Amino acid sequence: MPLRAPLLDAEIALPPWRIGAGPRQLTAADPDEDAVTLAWMAGRTLLDRHADRSIAALLFASTSAPLTDGANAATLVSALRLDPRAVLTQEFSGGASAGGAALAAGTALACTRPGAVLILLADSRASAAGDPLGSGAAAVLLDATGDLALQVTPLGPAPSPAVAYARSAGVVTANPPFTRWAAPASARIAGLGDLGAAGAWISLMTGGGQADENGLTVDSNQSWRLTVTGPDQALATLRRDAPPGRGAPPRLSGPPPTFQPYYSAPQHWRDGDAELALVGMRCVECEAPEFPAAPSCPVHGPAAALVPARLALSGTVFARTRDHVFPVGGPLTMAVVELADGARFYGQVVPGRDVAIGDPVRLVLRRMPTAAGAAPRYFYKITPMDGTDADQ
Repeated sequence: MPLRAPLLDAEIALPPWRIGAGPRQLTAADPDEDAVTLAWMAGRTLLDRHADRSIAALLFASTSAPLTDGANAATLVSALRLDPRAVLTQEFSGGASAGGAALAAGTALACTRPGAVLILLADSRASAAGDPLGSGAAAVLLDATGDLALQVTPLGPAPSPAVAYARSAGVVTANPPFTRWAAPASARIAGLGDLGAAGAWISLMTGGGQADENGLTVDSNQSWRLTVTGPDQALATLRRDAPPGRGAPPRLSGPPPTFQPYYSAPQHWRDGDAELALVGMRCVECEAPEFPAAPSCPVHGPAAALVPARLALSGTVFARTRDHVFPVGGPLTMAVVELADGARFYGQVVPGRDVAIGDPVRLVLRRMPTAAGAAPRYFYKITPMDGTDADQ
């Protein structure tokens, strides 16, 4: 039995780097990117177009999720500045058909719960030898106000556990928070590579599916058929051209065995949400912003009333320098950014890019260097606004 829900909008995110040529060319992520940062990029771009939308659920599907205990979706909720107390989360992995399972569960949720459902599909796949196989992400927003409709049809024998799960998604409480589906290996997309759980939807939006009077259709790994129907003008808004490649990604040296950066688990538990959402403070009297949040206003002192403030994610380079001492991936470009709301942000520039004083830039979520074998830690880095990759 097909599952059907209104579709409001969708977006994809593909890294600019390419390996190979022709149909066998594949996308490759930056060394500080993974499935979570790619999902954030697709989700952030999509939500920026729908800032007033209330998100009721976030579903995340990936075969290369960096955290296997189900904490990836929680990281994305905070980084996308959603309310972790109000958003239902669920993760899908174990096979490339996890993307179809997440879309099926999302359609069921969208029809049974108030609020919009955000589905993030992302992968940064590599071979056993560590060679890139393909990287990309997609974000799908299901909401009752959408002009399009998404239909997810199971292709396997019915009833299947995935279909039963999707049909009950409106009443489950995301327990367990991490669901695995076994499936055949994902199909390769010509010119992009193996995009895992995100492959089918990216193929649909980049012209790899079937387009006819019934809408846009693509099969997801022999397990699901995805069909989008609606007015031709609305369907046209979903189409994307895959960006041209810019050569191989930069190679960075890994951390030396002696690299032991300071890390406090209690501090991360206490401040992690504020860091990922980039929340600082603002003085009520002078509206001076400060990040990280300080105990007092730098102008009016500790007597001033302070309120939390989410910082802007774009601005202009105020100062820059080169760090030749940092032991991972160096030398690094460091910059101070004067954000659009007046706050200043100091951080690393994304590998392979460079900036100059006065350049417009934006902040993007990336992995930060950690000790070998440590859990990934995410924070913001600086990249040119136009996305160019100037040589350093």
